[in-house]
Amino acid sequence: MGGPRYRRLLTLALALSLTAFLFVQPGLLGAGINDEAEHLHAAWLMAVRGLSPLHGFFEHHLPLLWYVLGLGFRAGMKGPESLYWARLLVLACAALWCGALLSLVRVWSRDAARGDMALASFAAVAVFAQDLVVVRPETLAFGLLAGSLLIWSRRNGRLAAAFAGGVLFGGTIFASPRFVLLAPVFLLVEMDEGAPLQTILTRACALIAGTAVAGGAIIFWLVPLQDLIFDLRFSAFLQGIGLPAQIDMRYLGACILIPVLFGAIGLGNAAIPRRQLLAWGLNGALAWGVCLLSSGAHAYSQAFAPALLWTTLFVAWLESRPRPAHDPSRRLEAIAISGMLATTATLVGFGSGSMFSAAALTTSRRILLDTLPPGATVLLPYPYHPITADDASYWGASLMVDSPGRLCAAVDAYRQRYPRSPVSLPPCSLLTDLRTRRPSAVYRDLAVIGAPEEYFQIDSAIQTEYESTDSLAGAPTPTFGSYVVFRK
Repeated sequence: MGGPRYRRLLTLALALSLTAFLFVQPGLLGAGINDEAEHLHAAWLMAVRGLSPLHGFFEHHLPLLWYVLGLGFRAGMKGPESLYWARLLVLACAALWCGALLSLVRVWSRDAARGDMALASFAAVAVFAQDLVVVRPETLAFGLLAGSLLIWSRRNGRLAAAFAGGVLFGGTIFASPRFVLLAPVFLLVEMDEGAPLQTILTRACALIAGTAVAGGAIIFWLVPLQDLIFDLRFSAFLQGIGLPAQIDMRYLGACILIPVLFGAIGLGNAAIPRRQLLAWGLNGALAWGVCLLSSGAHAYSQAFAPALLWTTLFVAWLESRPRPAHDPSRRLEAIAISGMLATTATLVGFGSGSMFSAAALTTSRRILLDTLPPGATVLLPYPYHPITADDASYWGASLMVDSPGRLCAAVDAYRQRYPRSPVSLPPCSLLTDLRTRRPSAVYRDLAVIGAPEEYFQIDSAIQTEYESTDSLAGAPTPTFGSYVVFRK
């Protein structure tokens, strides 16, 4: 089905469609990209307001992504339009990952394969893993990991490359600690090249040294150790709090199934050394097993990020082991890539016209921000937060809408579990914030987010003191007008 030129054009079209999708994507469940405003707001608070996480506002993620996003704010980026700069960062990280996959295929195959199937498998993950390849720490993590693998696989200056790769891998881990599960991939690259054991061990030590240097620098300059411990502990603690989120697992199933099908095609077209296949299988079992056990009841796609990206690396490795070109699997590969292209292009069309697209959300947030009086504060969760507005609460934009009362329940339980924690959290009372700070705009269903014992008082206060107006009538995302109410 077509020759090499046809495959190159097909792959180029897929890459362009994926680029467009990642820029306009609305979130596959129609709920919008909730987390992007949260991370952009945290970066704005740090870069513009000079606040520090935990001590000036609440956040339980590691802050490396916010320092990167903060560069845009320091360069003059303003308002909700910062989402566009952040989406460019997503595209850069995705391009790095695709570049790493293509490079590894060529290194492993001695330039005998191109990496089309590996690229298609990443497209499947990016398209179907709900809200994963967005402005989140996992995206920065796999961008840094891609750079690390590209440097590691260099054939020249291998010891220095191993150390430099370790520095980037240290950044990867401090962006998203789960990615430590992919550390064995570095050894798998060396095994594939048939390096002597002494060389593998020497380079592994250089990699570890680079990782340690990066980790030490980050702890010394960016993330105090006590804050780091709190972030890891609270994030793990939070997984057991609240009702399971209403996530349509069919999308997660699709992003698992499609790379598996691509892998099956690769298996039928590959000459595979059993020892290396076993090593890949063990790393895959480790990544998937740990991600599954640590995902908790909520099973967000980001919990599976290392495992999903492992599948793309595995497909890349299989693709680098081609049998003769006349094998029938070549036809299946072209069909699979064509199907992924059609899917991605279709979703670009739907996504660009969605009321939750990047443009619609940005315009809606801009209308909201312009409606607020100077110096106003808000008490809004991240789906409706204008990004560059001050909060009326220490809890900021981290108000969790995925389960009733989850934030305050998690804070109260954490305070009881760790009464001597170096990071001391204040009591969680949205009612107190509402009464004392008197925000200009609040979330209509704030009572559901707060502590259950405050429900009726919060609801009464909002009904009495706040009202819907027609100021958001022109918002392309109509739910802004439904859920954001203003002080009378």
